[in-house]
Amino acid sequence: MRASPRRSCSASASGDTDSATDTLAGLVKRYTPLFGLIHVSRARVARGAALLATGKPADAERDFQAALSLGETGIAHLGLGSAHAARQQWDAAIRDFTNARDAGGPVTTAASYGLAAVLFNQRKTAEFKQIATPLVAGPADPVTTPRLIHGLAVVAAEEKRWPDARTLTLRLVDQYPKYPGTPAALSTLAAAAAQGEEWTLSRDMYAKLGERYPDSAAGTGNRLDYAEALLRTGAAAEAKRTLEPAAGGGQAQSPRAAMLMAEAQEATGDRAGALDAYARAVASAANPKEKAVGLLGQGRLLAADGKWNDARPLLEQALDAAEGSMASEAAYRLGEGYRATGKTQDAADMYLTAAYLGDDSSWSRRALVAAGNAFAALKQKDAAVIVYRKVLAMSGVEPELTEAARKGLRALGAS
Repeated sequence: MRASPRRSCSASASGDTDSATDTLAGLVKRYTPLFGLIHVSRARVARGAALLATGKPADAERDFQAALSLGETGIAHLGLGSAHAARQQWDAAIRDFTNARDAGGPVTTAASYGLAAVLFNQRKTAEFKQIATPLVAGPADPVTTPRLIHGLAVVAAEEKRWPDARTLTLRLVDQYPKYPGTPAALSTLAAAAAQGEEWTLSRDMYAKLGERYPDSAAGTGNRLDYAEALLRTGAAAEAKRTLEPAAGGGQAQSPRAAMLMAEAQEATGDRAGALDAYARAVASAANPKEKAVGLLGQGRLLAADGKWNDARPLLEQALDAAEGSMASEAAYRLGEGYRATGKTQDAADMYLTAAYLGDDSSWSRRALVAAGNAFAALKQKDAAVIVYRKVLAMSGVEPELTEAARKGLRALGAS
């Protein structure tokens, strides 16, 4: 969802890098009549505004410069800033918008909008927020306010300030539902939240997009993202229904679609269907991560059915291909298989591998408790105590794991 360095806050919705310039041109035209057309200088301003509005910023710049030399200040600087922005002459645009703002009068707000648009376009987010925030808190303007809100929402999502991003995006939905960028704002936040594994936020934004803008181009291709958000928030049955249209029509599913369908089938109890779907997903995987998900899914199901000899090689392959929490789960499940078959030392070693690979994931914490249990079964008291105490010293440990570690220590006569 990362915005282009050349994209303005008004363009972030549509992808049209000229949209901010169009808006600024409209603002120049809006404010020109306030000055009348009696004097030559004001006539030059009016002609500059017309040229700017018709896509001729270089010609418009000459008229605005002439008006400035004849004594016009605020409106001429506003026009010059707009012309420079249209030509991506950002430093010059900032200079003239600043001069227009400092001149005071009726163009102050328009000049501030111009500054905000240029700063967003340059990705100077701190300066953009400083100017845009008071503007959106002030009197609403139907043209500029939604664009500024949209820009602030994009920045908030980029900075992972999820509550702010949600509030700003829903403000667009509630107050400016017909603003062309509102569907894109919902889609952008939903995708960014999914990337950040903020699954509830992602699910809610995709749901809102489908509810309010079912025919929007911004919603095209969101089915898989939405399905994953549903899966990660425990709505497996709904995720499955969302994925079913992609599985119909006799067309081959993408590896990701097949993988998500397999997970949904597993979560809803269709074990046979899930096992087949995981196998198909592995066969069509486009990268090691996709393959690892399928291998892990197959191994997990086979191990749960007591088919350890079939599950073990799949879990080992998943461990080799996966990273992070996925690798940690694969190692943990290998440890569980070794434990169930009486190979307790191998189980302990694999649990420690899972703890190491998972960093601060739930699989890592679960593996540490399991390692403590394995060491205790092996009569390796010192190792068991060290592991249990490590669990208790960690932050964010699940209550059931904390209690298991304490129980393990009590059983060993330690504290």
